[in-house]
Amino acid sequence: MLAYMHSWFSLLLAVAQPPPMAATVPMPGCPAELRAHLDHGPMTPGPLHLTSITCQDFGADLFGAAGPHHAPDGRAVALWQGGLDMPLLIAAVGGPGRVTIPNRVVFRNFAGLGGGPGGTPDAVAWSGDSRGVFTVRQRIGRPAGWAFSGLEPVFVGRDGAVRPLPPLTHPAGPLDAILWVGGEGRALAQFGTRGNFYRPEHDDPAPTLAMVDAARGRVLQAVPTPGLPLLHDRTSAGGMRPSGVAATLLPDGRIRAIIQFGPWADYRQRTSPQQAPIMRPAFWLLWDQGRPPEEWPQPDANPQAMPLAFSPGGETVLVIRSLQPNGIQISDCRRCPPPPSPEPATGPVAELVDVASRRVRWRVPSRATHFWSQTMRPAISPDGRYALIQLPSDAERQWVALIDMRNGRVLQRLSPALIGNGYPQAGFATDGRSAWLYGSKLFAYSLPRGR
Repeated sequence: MLAYMHSWFSLLLAVAQPPPMAATVPMPGCPAELRAHLDHGPMTPGPLHLTSITCQDFGADLFGAAGPHHAPDGRAVALWQGGLDMPLLIAAVGGPGRVTIPNRVVFRNFAGLGGGPGGTPDAVAWSGDSRGVFTVRQRIGRPAGWAFSGLEPVFVGRDGAVRPLPPLTHPAGPLDAILWVGGEGRALAQFGTRGNFYRPEHDDPAPTLAMVDAARGRVLQAVPTPGLPLLHDRTSAGGMRPSGVAATLLPDGRIRAIIQFGPWADYRQRTSPQQAPIMRPAFWLLWDQGRPPEEWPQPDANPQAMPLAFSPGGETVLVIRSLQPNGIQISDCRRCPPPPSPEPATGPVAELVDVASRRVRWRVPSRATHFWSQTMRPAISPDGRYALIQLPSDAERQWVALIDMRNGRVLQRLSPALIGNGYPQAGFATDGRSAWLYGSKLFAYSLPRGR
């Protein structure tokens, strides 16, 4: 099985229609026998212009891979696989050269424990100079996979050399989660939150959220959960367990983060096993470095945490909303009778929320006719003009939309893959003039200059 990586060297300087979907599209690195069979993916007219497809062999097993992490210079890609060894792969784009670093950890994500497409971002981030990636390692038991130590921040160079970073410590307990923010080693962290995954197991009496400078081994700000009523209530009833997260750097260099916590069942007041638990509502935590976190109770009527992305500057956050048809979905049941066709549903698939006022500026309406894997994290261009979001799939194809960040209008539709053939991922280059889409293969696009 091949995973297809991209190259974004061609730039389009004016709005143009996409070229014919033919073999004339550059495909460096693709085996000749595949070129005749590559489906370039349909796209409607719009600002994006397909420039190239580059094939990159990442090995036969991509189990658990959450999507590629692209270096700022566009010349390398990092991919963290799942499986027994969880290899971290760093490969050159459009040419030979790949290093493989086995890196099995227990705590791969800030929200949730597993990797995989559509989850919260892996603990991997390229440095701003593209010389390597910030990530973590951990001592674990084999084959069971229990944690023997907290996470250890490390820097992995393009050549595969692993350099330990200064230890990150806090009285609350070991480093149990990290989300890198920017390309200089700063991060959002959890200390003392996942003691039941250790051997020997330990209690976490004061689970703590922190903002850190891992490159220098410094805790910039720490907040124990007893100071946050909603979060303390949740952690005291059974653990922190955030369901989603997004973070960015503000213009003054401080970290801004939103951490999502889904609804949870509170069993503490039950007087018998037959008594139903009390269902506690979802909430968000908004946190600016240097200020106390703000609890954002029940930010909307949708209890399901969905992917988020901050706009440049952090003034707004693009929120993906769950949109599925009404009906019964059956998976992997050979003897089950076919379910009735789902009833189409309409509603917002994304919305832009103003952080200060907490009001919705605009919504992207859509219509879901088939059940679909709603897993892609949104991506916003560095200049804040465009965003890429996932749209409901049809009977055959997965769809991604380029939207106008000023009003949420859909400017263009792209299809990176057929149903069941990979999970879509998307992003923009730091130059702001190009974008990439990954499905069963990965496409590079360029954008026009000017507004």
